[in-house]
Amino acid sequence: STGYLDSEAVGDSWEHPAGNLPHAIVFFKNRQRAAGTYTFTSEDGVTAGNYPAVQICVKQGILTTAGTGSYLGTQARTASIRPASNMRLYGGFASTFSGTNTAGRNQRKTPTRVSADVMNSDYRNNSAHVFTLSNVKNVIIDGFRLYSGNANTYASSYFPLDADGNEINIGYGGGIFVNNGLAAQADRIDVTGNIIRNCVFSNCSAPDGACIYVNGTNKKADGSYSRAELTVINCVLRNSTAGDMHGSKDYYSGDIEGSHMTDDAVITANGNAHIWLRNCDIV
Repeated sequence: STGYLDSEAVGDSWEHPAGNLPHAIVFFKNRQRAAGTYTFTSEDGVTAGNYPAVQICVKQGILTTAGTGSYLGTQARTASIRPASNMRLYGGFASTFSGTNTAGRNQRKTPTRVSADVMNSDYRNNSAHVFTLSNVKNVIIDGFRLYSGNANTYASSYFPLDADGNEINIGYGGGIFVNNGLAAQADRIDVTGNIIRNCVFSNCSAPDGACIYVNGTNKKADGSYSRAELTVINCVLRNSTAGDMHGSKDYYSGDIEGSHMTDDAVITANGNAHIWLRNCDIV
């Protein structure tokens, strides 16, 4: 199935596109369950059935992380783009484009920007993560510019609460956060096969993993640790800071292809996790 995103509110064609990216994701979560190869369990613990592969095409422009299905609880800073398993999100389509061929894009000339500035205010009020891959697999994110995710917490009042009233630590992965801690242990899967490519991360911050944080510290039903992986291809990571908002910049931490460094980092793989970098620049 293919979804379309421009400025309207349906999502089944460029003539009737969805109004924002979270809306398009929810559209397919609710409507495209008839066939597929993987049973998806959402981060709120609800088993939602089988999903086919879904392609969502997004035209040039500026989006935010706000929208239906973006939030955990009532905290605005939890707003994040949350794809389901087997979803392929493609940005960079020109406003005049009419097809679905991803080779017809020019992301430099017609960029699709996704900003965490959900309140149009102080940076410290930005949402914590631009994208969140929560207990999902086989997601592709291609052709976006990820801006200003701020996973610094500043005070405990910025932590969202789960259904039991416990604080959820959002202090990792300002650009993209890969994790399955919010799913019930019985429903956790290996968070693998996920790819982000042809993207730019900019002005993101976190105590650890300012641009990318992949977490493999959560146990599955059998007691083993979930595997968490991310492949990063043809991406630029720039002007982002780990440690704190004004701290030092360390580039890597954890099991990352070809590099292993300690301390807080712009890119972090934690626990049973691995990150592959291909043709990427960190500036």
